[in-house]
Amino acid sequence: MRGSELVSRVGSYSLPLQCVLLCIAVPAISFKLGPPAGWLFAASLLAGAVAVLFGILASIVLRNARWLALSVAAAIVLFFSLLLGMSLGGNLGA
Repeated sequence: MRGSELVSRVGSYSLPLQCVLLCIAVPAISFKLGPPAGWLFAASLLAGAVAVLFGILASIVLRNARWLALSVAAAIVLFFSLLLGMSLGGNLGA
């Protein structure tokens, strides 16, 4: 697998993974499930950071500015993830 394919594939799969993990973590935080909710939330934040970084990397490697939209979308989801985590859990985790 070429490097550009790997970068684009990781970048394109990390944003949906971030959203899925966040959708699972929010009810877990609401139901006060403790450490599992915190781990899901942390995994969602990590997937968001990977999506931001690989979106920027893909735009540089592939020389296509539309990959920056992936980074912007992941940053927006990351920001609202932090807001939801603070409002539901009282801090950045569960």
